[in-house]
Amino acid sequence: SMDNTIMCWDIGGKEDEGKRLFIARGHDATVTCIYSDDIKLISGSADKSIIIWNKDTGEMIRRVVGHSRGILCIQSGPTWCVSGGTDGDIFVWENRNHHDDPDYESFKYKHRLQCPKCKITAIQFGQLEIISGDNHGWVSIWWIKTSENMRRCQAHHGPVTGLQFDATRVVSCGNDKNVQVIDIITGQILQTLRGHKAPVTAVVFDSKMILSSSVDGILRQWMWGSKSSCGRGDKIHTFQVGETLPNLSQKYDVAIPDIFKWNGIADAKKMYQGQKLIVRKGNTDLPTAAELAAQKKSQRKQERESRVLGMNMKDGHNLTTTVETALLGTVHPNINREILISSHLEIDQENIISSNMVEGSWGMSLASRLCRIHSDSTKKSTTK
Repeated sequence: SMDNTIMCWDIGGKEDEGKRLFIARGHDATVTCIYSDDIKLISGSADKSIIIWNKDTGEMIRRVVGHSRGILCIQSGPTWCVSGGTDGDIFVWENRNHHDDPDYESFKYKHRLQCPKCKITAIQFGQLEIISGDNHGWVSIWWIKTSENMRRCQAHHGPVTGLQFDATRVVSCGNDKNVQVIDIITGQILQTLRGHKAPVTAVVFDSKMILSSSVDGILRQWMWGSKSSCGRGDKIHTFQVGETLPNLSQKYDVAIPDIFKWNGIADAKKMYQGQKLIVRKGNTDLPTAAELAAQKKSQRKQERESRVLGMNMKDGHNLTTTVETALLGTVHPNINREILISSHLEIDQENIISSNMVEGSWGMSLASRLCRIHSDSTKKSTTK
């Protein structure tokens, strides 16, 4: 809290329900984030420090500093920890197993990921990647080994307050009152869930549903939609350096064109390390997110072509009428009507198509050409 302390309460037993177990003191500024696992309690603060606590007694075990500004989010596991701060940095920390290092003397940062001009407001750790959200509403996918930002998605208007991910999707929530479902492969937003009346503070999901909590005091349950390719039991492969599509095709007994189609791959040269690939469909009757996107793109293309074709047919009719009117003598009053009609087929079709009007310089050019035709015809008659 803002008094620089952490309080632990017992909410399980009937006799001691609501009993305060301990107060942990050690931070020099507001405690902004905490995370607890089976072994320890870990916290981050505006004082730029991370403190590891004994989760049963509240005793401070270790204090470490790395961020240049306050820490906003934190997550930890048995041998790792990730933290994000107002400095735009994400620190990946590591330590030995608690049984081998009970005092966490080995706790130190191994990787530093940087997001300039932003504040890291939400974070989730994976074995190979980290998903983060920032104060501008962007959700980013980071490859831990290289510290590379592989993909970004503008998911929210305002800070991202929470997120969770699996092999195919990211679910995030934000101050804009929305919950977003994002395809982790393409970075596209698959679905926007609206209903909360105030900022959404946390989100979790499993294979059946999404749960979200909000400042409006409501816990909402969202069932997965059938249009999404998520949650269908698809086989996912994480693309590694040195792998090729023929290797994957042989390994999973799948055709290379299917890998392209299921994952929306346009250029194999642009595939990257850590990319999640669907290599086997859980339900062959349902399209993947990439296939749905391709279908929509094809539909939009057909609609555009139909509109353009309709406009061209209309313009072509108007142009033909205009040219025929010109050929009947309206371009130049001195041109013989019979010559105009007989010379109709000799007019350069390319010039007609490339011009939308018979007035001005093009009109005069047409009139000049028809005059020359009339003049040549007159000379031939005189010669005869």
